[in-house]
Amino acid sequence: MATRFRMAARLLSPNLPELWRLGRWLRACEQRDLPEPHWHLGPIAVEIGRQGQGLGTRMMQALCTDLDLVGQVAFLETDKPENVRFYEKFGFAVVNEPEVLGTRNWWMRRPTISAC
Repeated sequence: MATRFRMAARLLSPNLPELWRLGRWLRACEQRDLPEPHWHLGPIAVEIGRQGQGLGTRMMQALCTDLDLVGQVAFLETDKPENVRFYEKFGFAVVNEPEVLGTRNWWMRRPTISAC
């Protein structure tokens, strides 16, 4: 936690309320992190103007292939319901669904070896 907070502090202006919010979000993430070894994905995105062209699908297919080759669990979080449906297509399932800082979030896990 301390390392992430120091790194984030360097990237942001010295705005204390924003740093406090960032710290709360990072704590929420750490509290929900998987205890088992896993690849933590994110943040990942496709530029808005390029969405709908299959780029995200191809990126996730390649990632799932790599995960399956090494037999690793994957874990991610999102705050967009449309992303939940997208990640479910690649074998991810919601394991936690809290509200963090007034925003609903979904933490999702993908088991080892799942069809992409």
